[in-house]
Parts: sequence; structure tokens; C-alpha cells
Amino acid sequence: MFHHIKRSDRVLLWLNIAFLMCIAFIPFPTALLSRYGVVRTALVVYAGTLTITGILLEILWWYATRGHYLIEKELPDRVIRLGTIKTIIAPCAYALSIAVSFFGPKLCVIFFVAIPAFYILPSRLDRYLLKAAE
Repeated sequence: MFHHIKRSDRVLLWLNIAFLMCIAFIPFPTALLSRYGVVRTALVVYAGTLTITGILLEILWWYATRGHYLIEKELPDRVIRLGTIKTIIAPCAYALSIAVSFFGPKLCVIFFVAIPAFYILPSRLDRYLLKAAE
């Protein structure tokens, strides 16, 4: 994401600080999940934290890319859309995992494994970056 952001302003810095505060908070719900396992409260706190973190990341991306405000003017709209899609999938999936936790708490754990795996695998955006770097 920050590969494309070429400038910054005060709002972007505050959005980034809020995002990093969420990142710094993640060990707490992780410890709850570790200690209490598939207890619904631990699952909801963990998934809720990751949902909010992902939403903040999406807001940061939206702010930087709206009207090519803080990114390269030449960056294709397709790359911006791919970045938006890739960024919004995780918070939506984690929010869905909260709903799933009410029906089957153990099913919720599948989301916690599948979502990071999705981001580890190369996407069209990754291939675009690789091609642009060559």
C-alpha cells in the first residue's frame, strides 16, 4: 500500500497512527483467544479487533487514493480498485466470522486460518507490482 503513497498529510498520519494503535492492541485479543479457546466472547473480541483494524486500513487507502490525492497521478484506476478489494476482504470476512461464531464457534476458527492464507497467496495486485518493478 505505501509503495503507491508518495505524499502524506496530517490526516494520513493520524489515520496511520490509529491503524498502528489497533495493531498494537492485537496481542490482547490474541491472548484471550489463546487462554479461552473457542469461547464466543474471545472469538468476538478477536474478530472485532481485526475487523476494526481492517476497516481503518481501508479508510487509510481510500483517503490516500481518492482523486489520486496522495498517490502517483499515473497509477491506473484498476490498481486502486484491486487495492480496495484486497483491503476490504479481510474486515468483511472477520465481521462474517463474528456472525458465524453464534452458530458454530469452532467454524469461526476456520476464518482465522483462511483469511491470512488468502493474503499470503499472490494476487493480481502482487503480479502487477512485480511487473511494474521489472
